Amino acid sequence: MRGRVTGIDNEPKATRLLPSFQEKLSEETDRALAQLSLPGAFMYFGLCVVNLFSSAYPLDHPSLLYAMTVFTFALGAARTALAWRFDRFHRWNPRLTQRLFVAGTLAAGCSWGLFASLTLLLYRGAWTGSLALMCTIGICAFATTSLYSNLWLHRAYSALMIVPCVIVCGILGGPEG
Repeated sequence: MRGRVTGIDNEPKATRLLPSFQEKLSEETDRALAQLSLPGAFMYFGLCVVNLFSSAYPLDHPSLLYAMTVFTFALGAARTALAWRFDRFHRWNPRLTQRLFVAGTLAAGCSWGLFASLTLLLYRGAWTGSLALMCTIGICAFATTSLYSNLWLHRAYSALMIVPCVIVCGILGGPEG
């Protein structure tokens, strides 16, 4: 039980709360996560637009970049709608709302992690790969501030963002890796 806040009987304190208070605490935590996700919901789309205008992607691999741009815009719109309508959705089905939020967050992390790792493979040591890697690092730093209240989600998101890039860098080896 290292790293967890526990009471005298070594049981996590949150499990000793009244069930009604646990539900309210969980709802407030979910609401805070949803509101904190708003500023970054379209960040991935914005980074795709940056790639459109500042890299060789549109010339070398246009279908990949355009598909990623459309996907990140749609995902950003869905995540924003969920955050804006959080109270309505949560009253209707709290469990589904929480799962949709987690799924949207992990989908964003996974898609960008795969996109960045594919960019590293395609461009090896070129500037475009470095740009993708720097964007990944920046996104993870931003996620630390917005996902701080859900440690599991933060860890899963960060792993989905970073691990594919680490694997690709290991495969490339040499100066590119």
